[in-house]
Amino acid sequence: MKSYAVIDLGSNSFCLRIYQQASHETPQEVLRLKEAIKLYHGLDEQDAISDEKISHVQHCFEHFAQAIKDYNVPKLQSRIIGTYTLRQASNSHEIEALSQKLLGLDVDIISGEEEARLVYKGAQMHWPHEKMLVVDIGGGSTEIIKGQGPNIEHYHSYNLGSASLSKQYFNTNLIDAQQFEQAIHVAKNHIQETMEAFGSVDGYQCIGASGTIRTIAALASGEESLPAAQFDYDHMLGIEQSLIHQDIRKLLLPGLREDRARVLPGGLALLMAICEFLGRPEIHLAKGALREGVLLDLMEQHAVET
Repeated sequence: MKSYAVIDLGSNSFCLRIYQQASHETPQEVLRLKEAIKLYHGLDEQDAISDEKISHVQHCFEHFAQAIKDYNVPKLQSRIIGTYTLRQASNSHEIEALSQKLLGLDVDIISGEEEARLVYKGAQMHWPHEKMLVVDIGGGSTEIIKGQGPNIEHYHSYNLGSASLSKQYFNTNLIDAQQFEQAIHVAKNHIQETMEAFGSVDGYQCIGASGTIRTIAALASGEESLPAAQFDYDHMLGIEQSLIHQDIRKLLLPGLREDRARVLPGGLALLMAICEFLGRPEIHLAKGALREGVLLDLMEQHAVET
């Protein structure tokens, strides 16, 4: 039995997944841990992560280290990756030092290009032959990748995500229609020029990855544990209307987890802006994304080394 560990240090949450694989079989997830660190919200004006967040990260890494030890996962079959906020943070070295001390692992702070590759690889795992347009909305960045089968045709990584857009435009407690209008307008302006480079997406299935899109799918179904397999622009309009005039600190919607409330409005506005450029397609919920892409890389690397 082989064991693998993947840790994703996202802008909103830190996630650990442990997988086990019997000989020649598909790996199975055996443990899922998540800490809502909200790292992006801990950046000051100099892009330094606050001491409070550093302390939170330390406790999180201690928890993750114990889990990895309990499952006896070899270091060579473990990988820890950092995304947008760690790319931006002026003191990301403090997180790297904690990882080395508590987990014995180097943090791989990946580029937007590498993030796009891994997201596509993880999504393609479950749609091996499809023409796909994969949209991954993270806390600090968004990746859009167009491809067919294992081949990426075009991609772009945007420095705009659910946490950053929410922090900028939904920074009062009461959500209103004007905030959504402004956020969608800014998002459209941000992505407009590069979206034209994707060309025609006729015949491409739009695949949505990330916590933001899973949250929207859960709101479409009304059940957090059973998100809708697909949803459309009308679902998003309905969710937008249900958020208006609500207090962001007390959002109570069927399917909404408490840790996603603060970043939902920005993530929803961003996805609506993207969909308007794409002709408002139906969004299919991804079964794999960044972490699954990392897992596949680990498995391929292990196979070569053995």
